[in-house]
Amino acid sequence: IAVNLNRSDLGHPEIDGLLDEITTAVSDRDPHMLECLSHRLHGVCHSEHRGKSRWMFVRRARSGSQVRWVAAHLPVTHRASAEQGDQRRATRDRIASAAAAHDLDVEVEARTPDGHGVMDALVTGPDGVRVGWKIQYSPVSAGSVRRRSQTARRNDAIPSWVVNDPDSEVVDRAPWARVDDMPWREIANGRELVVRSGVRHLQMWCCTRRAVWPCPDGRGPCDAWHHDWLPPAQCLPAKPHMTIDELVVSTAYGRHVPLFVRARGRRRSGHHLWVDPRELAAWRDLTGSHDADTGDEDDGTEEITYTGEPIEFDCHAGESARPPGRSRAARDLAAPPAPRPAWMPDPPPEPGRARFRLSDAERRAAAVLLHCPGWEVGPCAGCGEPVHRYGRNAGQYCGTCRTHMAAARRLEPSLVRTRKLDAGGAAA
Repeated sequence: IAVNLNRSDLGHPEIDGLLDEITTAVSDRDPHMLECLSHRLHGVCHSEHRGKSRWMFVRRARSGSQVRWVAAHLPVTHRASAEQGDQRRATRDRIASAAAAHDLDVEVEARTPDGHGVMDALVTGPDGVRVGWKIQYSPVSAGSVRRRSQTARRNDAIPSWVVNDPDSEVVDRAPWARVDDMPWREIANGRELVVRSGVRHLQMWCCTRRAVWPCPDGRGPCDAWHHDWLPPAQCLPAKPHMTIDELVVSTAYGRHVPLFVRARGRRRSGHHLWVDPRELAAWRDLTGSHDADTGDEDDGTEEITYTGEPIEFDCHAGESARPPGRSRAARDLAAPPAPRPAWMPDPPPEPGRARFRLSDAERRAAAVLLHCPGWEVGPCAGCGEPVHRYGRNAGQYCGTCRTHMAAARRLEPSLVRTRKLDAGGAAA
């Protein structure tokens, strides 16, 4: 039979329980129960050229303000290669060894109490914080990531995924960390597994002509204060990258906590981050947000909308349903908006702004980032950015202004000699 998902009776009012049958999880039914109509009628299906099969499943999807049933193609089953399996086991043992070395309770291949999930390593901190680590070096579907993460949360564990592919479906669908792709022997021999993405730091800046980061509102220099979560290397000053061993211990002790941040201008997408709880408190002061958002797009409680349109027999696999000019949110961001291009000359230094006005929340956030009391925060004498201006070990200039002044001092002697030669030549 042909199922019409645009009608509440699916086009077959005589069949009871048809909706429950087709929305059953694929793991609990015959995966070949639903087939693409185009392939069935014409033997042609665009999805087979894009790593998908002709077999389908039904899921909820949002279209504007409505939630509807849609049919999607199942991915072609990918089994983990022998190398990926060895990498996973070597990384799992590294996580277990790092936890054991710091007297943390760790269970390898831990099954959840309800029996619905298995975690590669379950690490329990001294305060009862439970982090379930899942190493995913082979392809996985987005739905599988969401289901496994929800299973871990139901069993009072924080899901944490480890991937080595920046295009993995895991990215920004659950708390995650990306490491380098390296042979399993190097992982087992103790080579550092540096966390390249997934850990961010809070950064504040004043939107002036000398600011490294552009105005996120697109208005140009607006003299307003902005903040964002940046990768360690993009912070000013730059912060060191963590290793996976350090992240395992830090998350168990609560020195890094998960955070989901909605993407700017998007209601349903965002980024999963591991952040410092002190910076998280400062961010909440700035934004007034105190919700424990997990990033789940649809909790399954919204009412389904049926349009009553006739059934569609053509396959539209691979076609974008987004309006023109609107692209998918970026994944595994190495940085937020790009800094000033290298070829663009720097503007001349600006004198320190006469008015240095920070709200109480901004002053507290700046104090957290600068590791000093709030009353010791003041303006940089060059650009007006917040710096540790007063008290012990304080300075008058930020790192960017010091770099500009050092470069100017290096160039000054050659400029002086050039002017003298020009003057001598003119006199001669």
